[in-house]
Amino acid sequence: MKIRTSLKAILVLVGALCLLFYPASSKADSITVPSTPADWKGYITSDHMDPGPNSAGTPPFGYVELWQINTDTVDLRVTLDPGNKFVSTGSGNFQDFLFNMTGGLGVGNITIEQNALYDLHASAGPFSADGLGPMGFGIRGYITYPNDPQPIGGGDGFTTPIIFQVYSATGVTIAQLTTPNPIIGGKGGNIFGIDMFSGQTGLTGLVDVSQEGVPFPVPEPGILILLGIAMSAIGMASWRISKI
Repeated sequence: MKIRTSLKAILVLVGALCLLFYPASSKADSITVPSTPADWKGYITSDHMDPGPNSAGTPPFGYVELWQINTDTVDLRVTLDPGNKFVSTGSGNFQDFLFNMTGGLGVGNITIEQNALYDLHASAGPFSADGLGPMGFGIRGYITYPNDPQPIGGGDGFTTPIIFQVYSATGVTIAQLTTPNPIIGGKGGNIFGIDMFSGQTGLTGLVDVSQEGVPFPVPEPGILILLGIAMSAIGMASWRISKI
């Protein structure tokens, strides 16, 4: 009986040691962003595609959301409007998504949700993105990392949102991920960049987020009602005048 008890104790001890020293996976199986409204939201509006203005179509083309989960964690999600795709081209240094981080944060602080057509990986720049100026970090898709990257061009893009988490034991804030890049040679002042295939025009190139909030003010319902009444009054007045 004593031998069996001792053997059981040894097995329990060995199991505990295995759990203690077994290396945990560095990649989270899933990142569930909150269902509550984002703490920071910016719309993708600026168009840097060739050959010129409106090459990407009518903005906005999507949006970027950030949640302050706690003092040491921020979640980020990039969503494109239907028809648009994340692509890898020379315009964005072959990165699908470009962003900045300050305060000593690096690639080691990032965990990416692997929900896309490709295996997504972050890397440090700077990336001299065409029209955006230098961006500090990028996320790119790979068929097999690191030697078989996502094919180049609009036909090989993906549409699922890019989701990742930034964690630091010393703390991380949304402000550290939303600082615009420096303006150099007239280029810069951008917060996020996306190499995008436009479902509206069929062209590829860079678009970006350069500010927080709604880019195009939406009139309140009350204002729309008053505007309708005013337009009706003007119409009636015009009709009466034409009858005189």
